[in-house]
Amino acid sequence: MAVLFIGLSSGIGYVLWLWALKHAAPTRVTVFLSLSPITAALLGVALLGEPFTVGVLLGLAGVVAGLWLATRTVPALK
Repeated sequence: MAVLFIGLSSGIGYVLWLWALKHAAPTRVTVFLSLSPITAALLGVALLGEPFTVGVLLGLAGVVAGLWLATRTVPALK
């Protein structure tokens, strides 16, 4: 069951990644691969009962801040 779940979820993720590459710039799409730790942490809390500590929260905040920095639009200088 674990192998089936991992294979299925990886396949779905790959198809979604290819779809995103078709509709957006590759650099913008690739930045969002860093969402994997957020997904893993939240699934670990929800499905495995792992503790949601301050360290996990700080790490997730760091990933979100990095995504914001990488995808924000900087106004052009005049």
